[in-house]
Amino acid sequence: MKYSDESGFGWLDEGKREAVSIPLTPYLEVRAAARDPKNLPYDVLFRDSLRGQGAQQFAVKVTKPGSYEVLILHPDRTIDRRKVDANQGRLVISMPDGEWQVSGVVIKGNGTGQSTPPPVQLPPATRPKFAHTAPPSIEDGKPLSVKLEISGAKNIQTVRLHYRPVNQLANFQSLDAAPGGQFTIPGNDIDARWDLMYYFEILNKDGTGWFAPDPLQETPYYVVKVGPAVH
Repeated sequence: MKYSDESGFGWLDEGKREAVSIPLTPYLEVRAAARDPKNLPYDVLFRDSLRGQGAQQFAVKVTKPGSYEVLILHPDRTIDRRKVDANQGRLVISMPDGEWQVSGVVIKGNGTGQSTPPPVQLPPATRPKFAHTAPPSIEDGKPLSVKLEISGAKNIQTVRLHYRPVNQLANFQSLDAAPGGQFTIPGNDIDARWDLMYYFEILNKDGTGWFAPDPLQETPYYVVKVGPAVH
């Protein structure tokens, strides 16, 4: 889009530019029906980019004069850092000559010429050990009891179970329990038309927590086959 004061950002000139989008996720993974998804979106900040050619200029409206730090992000995760002075209420960021590809632009500073102190960051809490084995199958209409085993926990306040049918149109439902407590999914929520998926959210007293399964290490949910009731 071209720059306007209403939007506060945009290109100042015409030029050769095209969007480079992330490949589409397969249908079954979008529907959360794949048991072991391999193509869920990841690294979306860097993989989604704009490719162009020539020294084009991108402008951002600012409210304070002074010098700003501009970070230009590239798909290979490299970052170009620049100092750009505001001129007539704008920061003008020039793309390099030749071919270029940019994933994003980050602007830091408030125009006062003084750097902003970094926020205070608390060290991440040590992840406890979680253990859970999903049953291979369950019967239609019968309740299912599940439990998350926790060890090495010092500060856990609540464990929350999220579950729904493997049906993208259905909403997740939640149950809370104390650490080490057992959950029972009602039989009314278990239907042979769809398998059942669920995961645990573990909340500590610091307002942070973890998920089980760990979405950074494995498929972020358990899936249980639902079969017809045996009479």
